[in-house]
Amino acid sequence: GSRAMLVDKDKKPQWTPSKLEEISDEMVSKCFSRSFTEDDDWLPLQLPRRSNEANTLASKL
Repeated sequence: GSRAMLVDKDKKPQWTPSKLEEISDEMVSKCFSRSFTEDDDWLPLQLPRRSNEANTLASKL
């Protein structure tokens, strides 16, 4: 994971759970439930509009 690449730099990720077989259907369902996405800390991704759209189109011509 990111710890293995950015913090310890040992390139040995320590996943929890450590094996795919240890992931239950309930764990997966929780990630797709409304309560997960309606959490107070959850915000939809909002990207700013491009300010140079004309330049982007001209560069592709």
